[in-house]
Amino acid sequence: MTTENQTVLEEMVRLAQRADEPGDRPGTVIHKGSDDSAPMVVSTISSAGYCWIYDTESAEPSRVNRNMLLTKLKQTRADGSYVFTTVKPSFSPKRGTFQCLLHTSNPERERYSLLGFGTCPKSNLTSPMQVELHMQHCHKTEWRTIQQEKVEKEKSEERELRKLLLTNAVNSIPVKGTEELNKFECDECGKGFTSHIALTGHKRTHK
Repeated sequence: MTTENQTVLEEMVRLAQRADEPGDRPGTVIHKGSDDSAPMVVSTISSAGYCWIYDTESAEPSRVNRNMLLTKLKQTRADGSYVFTTVKPSFSPKRGTFQCLLHTSNPERERYSLLGFGTCPKSNLTSPMQVELHMQHCHKTEWRTIQQEKVEKEKSEERELRKLLLTNAVNSIPVKGTEELNKFECDECGKGFTSHIALTGHKRTHK
């Protein structure tokens, strides 16, 4: 690493803005207690602290432990640019309206609950591709199950279509000789008969 890059990283570390500790804060009651035990309350939190970093392309904020800050800031893209910065970008993150498939308002929510899937509040994804990437990274097991169901459904639909096509093909084949079964037709009412004798007997009904 060049001296210039080291200076840039040190400056970004210096400018890092403090972020709240994740999880329970001091004063949080984590157990209400019972007749045999006293309540348990978080008294202090001991850590290096957290700070905010921002994606240099999307401006998405992330909270990172200060022990990992320098490691995150060293990450670079293929073109050599830094992935993260501690300086808040001048533009806001792009927000979408696409929801995670596990969102509570998903039409398949009831079925997903029966499968044991949890819920996800994510509802600002920018595209269907982002939804897919989100599922792959954050809900791997659920995504595999959904994809497997999709494949099975497509196979079932394909089998049904083949059955239908085969049935239609069989029904469309004319039975040999059927076109001659009713070749004796009444010239008064148009009804067909299989023999001249039957046609003659029928004609008597018109007298």
